[in-house]
Amino acid sequence: MNLVEERPPTQRVQQTSRGRNVRRKIVRRLGELTMIVVGVLVALAVDAWWSGQLDRRLADDYRQRLADELSGNLIIANSALRHTERISAATDSIRSFFEGEGGSLAADRTLVNLYNATRRQVEGFVTSTFDEATSTGNLRLIDDPVLRGELSFLYNRLHRYTRDWYGSEYRAAARRAIPIDVQLRIRSECPPITEDQWNGCPLRVDADWARTELSTMAADSELRGAYRIQAHELAIFVRDLVTVRDDIEEMIERLR
Repeated sequence: MNLVEERPPTQRVQQTSRGRNVRRKIVRRLGELTMIVVGVLVALAVDAWWSGQLDRRLADDYRQRLADELSGNLIIANSALRHTERISAATDSIRSFFEGEGGSLAADRTLVNLYNATRRQVEGFVTSTFDEATSTGNLRLIDDPVLRGELSFLYNRLHRYTRDWYGSEYRAAARRAIPIDVQLRIRSECPPITEDQWNGCPLRVDADWARTELSTMAADSELRGAYRIQAHELAIFVRDLVTVRDDIEEMIERLR
């Protein structure tokens, strides 16, 4: 007698069919899961690629805007240099006045140049694009770390430019010494210092009065000392501004 109960053929077929269905479902689920994973990976890859494209476009835009901003600053630097050369010329022209040779100088020209030596270039550098890139964190999009560092160093110097002004002691002392009415006449009657004819001022004053005023100024030890400080600081300022101007030119080329 057979102790193992044999299953009917119909039951065996049903069990086999159920096993096949389970395997199909598992395969289908695995396929669906694989498609989902692949789809997510593809979506992430596309998103990363698109973000990279946007970052590169934004980086290129910042490079162009920074180059344009620095081009404007190059114009400002050259203007400041020309202005400073005029101030330096005015300062040098009165050297003999403070060294005891004032008698050989025309009184009106000396007064004009004493005043011109107090002029200042007031236009500062523009840094708005760099400030925006820094505040938003977008400066990181410029992927060259050396270039980012040099940009930061250059703009730090541009930020400090107006605070690194020169000759404040001379300006205060000279403006106190030159009568206010003479200052107003120089401003109204003489060409601006930025014009080529600035040194040919037609200002005329009473010679005796001018000599008296100049003698008092020449004897002013504070003014004489301040003038010497100005002459020294002018040389340093021009040297530093030339360096900044050259660095701006080089940075424009690198950004483009």
